[in-house]
Amino acid sequence: MTNRPQDASPDLVGYADPLCIAPGEDVTAAVSSLSGRYTARLVRFGGDADANVVTSEVPWEHAGEREGRVQYLRRGSYLRVAAAAALTQPETLTLELWAFPTGGERSEPALASLRAEDGTAWRLMLDAQRRLTFWLDERAVVATPIPLRTRAWYALQLTLDRAAGTVTIAWRRDDDGAEARASALMTPAPTPSGGAELLFAAARLGDGRVWHHFNGKIEAPRVQDGAGDDPLAAWELAPRPGVAIPDIGRAGLDGELVNGPTRCVTGHTWRGHEVDWRRVPEQYGAIHFHDDDLDDACWEPEVRWRVPDDLASGVYAVHVSSAAGADHVPFIVTPRAGEGLHDVAVLMPTFSYLVYANEHNAWHAPTFEIAGLERATLLERVTVKERFIAEQRLLSCYELHSDGSGVCMSSSRRPLLNMRPWYISPVIDGPHQLAADLELLAWLDYEGIAHDVVSDHQLHAHGVAALRAHRVVVLGSHPEYWSEQMLDALEQYEAEGGRVIYLGGNGLYWVTAQDPERPWVVEVRRGFNGTRCWTSEPGETHLQTTGEPGCLWRYRGRPPQRLVGVGFTGQGFDTSLPYMATAAARDPRAAFLFEGIELDQPIGAAGSIMNGAAGFELDRADVRLGTPPHALVVARAEGFSRSYQSSVEEIEVSDSLQGAPDNDLVHADITFYETPAGGAVLGVGSIAFCGALGANNGRNPAALLIANAIRGFASREFAPPHRHG
Repeated sequence: MTNRPQDASPDLVGYADPLCIAPGEDVTAAVSSLSGRYTARLVRFGGDADANVVTSEVPWEHAGEREGRVQYLRRGSYLRVAAAAALTQPETLTLELWAFPTGGERSEPALASLRAEDGTAWRLMLDAQRRLTFWLDERAVVATPIPLRTRAWYALQLTLDRAAGTVTIAWRRDDDGAEARASALMTPAPTPSGGAELLFAAARLGDGRVWHHFNGKIEAPRVQDGAGDDPLAAWELAPRPGVAIPDIGRAGLDGELVNGPTRCVTGHTWRGHEVDWRRVPEQYGAIHFHDDDLDDACWEPEVRWRVPDDLASGVYAVHVSSAAGADHVPFIVTPRAGEGLHDVAVLMPTFSYLVYANEHNAWHAPTFEIAGLERATLLERVTVKERFIAEQRLLSCYELHSDGSGVCMSSSRRPLLNMRPWYISPVIDGPHQLAADLELLAWLDYEGIAHDVVSDHQLHAHGVAALRAHRVVVLGSHPEYWSEQMLDALEQYEAEGGRVIYLGGNGLYWVTAQDPERPWVVEVRRGFNGTRCWTSEPGETHLQTTGEPGCLWRYRGRPPQRLVGVGFTGQGFDTSLPYMATAAARDPRAAFLFEGIELDQPIGAAGSIMNGAAGFELDRADVRLGTPPHALVVARAEGFSRSYQSSVEEIEVSDSLQGAPDNDLVHADITFYETPAGGAVLGVGSIAFCGALGANNGRNPAALLIANAIRGFASREFAPPHRHG
C-alpha cells in the first residue's frame, strides 16, 4: 500500500534519457534546480515487510552534492532553415505558402520570418486582429484590411522589392475565393548581410529566443527570385520519415523540424476521397504546428552513467533534493533481450506511461465532468506539481493543444511529473500508472516472488525474445497502449506455451507506435470510436510514424479478449468493489487458484484505488470478442453505481440506460484458461486490482489468489483445451 506523500515542490525537476535501458548501456539525468546546490543519490524501488513501496539506496559513483542550474522548457514547433543566406541576395523576392490558422496562440503568430547576422529581420505575421501583417526590424509596416478566419485555407504571398523599396502582402481564401492585398514603402529597404536563418511558424527574437509560434497548418512554402520558373527554394512537407525537410528548389536550403509538429495531416487539396495518407501523399503535404509542442526539452544532462553488467533489473530513480524541494527521476533497467534471472517477469507498460505523462485533462479541462465526483472535491486533491504541469503546458495525449486539436504524440525527453512513486491521481484519489505498478513490485518483494522487470520499449524493440526467458509474464495495472510489434510478441509467447497474468483493466486497447527516428516519442491517433478525450480530425486517423490506422485494436480484429481473456467494458470514479467467486471457481481446473480462500468471502474488499479490487476501469469476458470458449469466469464484481458507465464502443444507439444498474455488461470478470501449447492465462479485469494486493499488509484474499496464480503458473503443467472437451 502507498503510505508516503509525493514530492511537493516543482522547484527541482528532472528526466532520464532513455527511459528504459539494459546493462552496459548509458543513461543520463537532466535536472533543473531553482535553488542552486542539491544532493543526488541512486535508489531502487521495492517493498518492505508490510508490502509498502520503499526505496533502497544503491552505491553510485555520482552520489553527492552538485551545483544546480535553471533549465527552461522551450515549447513550440517550427521549421528551421539554418543556412538561408541565399534569401538575402535577390533584389526581388516572393515568398508563397498555404496556411490554415487554428488560433489559440499566446502571442501574435509568425507564419514566416528571417533574421540575418547583422540583425536585420522581417516577419510575416497575424496581428492581434488576425490581419496579415509584415514587420520589419520590430515595427509593423503594412497589414491587409480584412482579418483571416480560423480553420480556412489561405494562399499567402509576400513580395519584397528592394530596388523599388516596396513590400506587398496578399491572401486568397480557398473556399470562396475572397482576396485581400496591401502594399507599402519600406524606408529604408532591408539590406541584410552575412548568414541568415529562416523560420516557418515562429520568429527568432534579437535575444535569441524563438517566439511568436503559429498554431495551424502550413503547406507548400516556396521562394521565387524572378530568375525563372524554377523556384529558388521550395520545401517538401509531404509525409516522410524523420525531421529533415528537403529543399527541392535551386538553392538547396534544406531545413529541419523542431519540437515535433504533427505530420501526415490533410492539405488544401484534400477533399475526402481518400483517408490514408500513404495512398495520396500529395494531399497530405501540410504540417500542423502548435505553440505548445515539445518533443525534446534539450536540457543539459547533469550526469551520465553506464549501467553495470551485474545491476539487477528493476525500477530505479535518481533522487535529487535541496532545501526547496525534491524529485525522483525514474528509469527502468531491464535484462538484455533473451536473458533473465527469474521465471517471473513484470512487463512495465512504459508506452502507457508516456501517453499518460503529465495528464491533467481530468481536473483541468473546464468542461470535463465526472459522475459521482464533485468538482470541488476533485480540485482539493490537485497538488502543486500538478498545477505546475498545467501552467507549463506539459501535455499528455489526453490533452488538447491550445488551438483545440488533440495531442497525438508524447515524449520522454522532458519532465514526466505524474510518472513518479507515490503519485496520487486526483480523479481516483489513489495511485495510477507507475505508482500503481510499484505497488505490484512492492507486493512481489513482500511475497518473496523473485522477478525481473521488462518494459514495453524492450518488447517493442525485441519482440518475443524479450519474454522467452521467463515462464510467467505479469502485466500491470493499466497497460492500455500497445504497438503491433508488442501484440505480435505476446501472441507468439502464448503460442509457445508462455503463461500470462493480466492484473489490470482497459489494457491492450489503443493502436500505438514508437517513432523509429525518435525512439523517445510515441504516437496515438483517436480514430473511429472508443472511449477518449478527443477525436482525430477527418482524414487524420493514420499514424505519421508507421502509416497504420490509429484506432482501437478491437477494430483491427485484435480485441484484448483474444490475448488476456477480458477487455474494456466500463468505467467509474466513485468506489471500487470486491469480487465474489462464481460457480466456476469450484471447477477442478481452477482449484489451485483458490487454495486457502473461502469461496463465499469477498476478494479485494480494500485497496489503495477507491478502496477495493474492482474499480476505475473494468474488463469483462466475451466469447464474441475472443475470450476462449473453454475459459472459466472464476470471479465477478458487479453491483456498481450509476457512476460506472458502459464504454463508448459498446453503445450503438444513445439512450439513458448505460449505467451499471441498467447495463449488465458493466461488471468485472476474473477469467482463467489454458492455451493449446500448455500455457495459461489469468485476467482480472480491473485497474484497481494492483492496489488491493497490499491491503492488510499484504494478507488478503486478492493477494493470495495472485500468489497462488504466479506460483502455480511457474510450476504446474496445464492440459491443452481439447482435453477439457
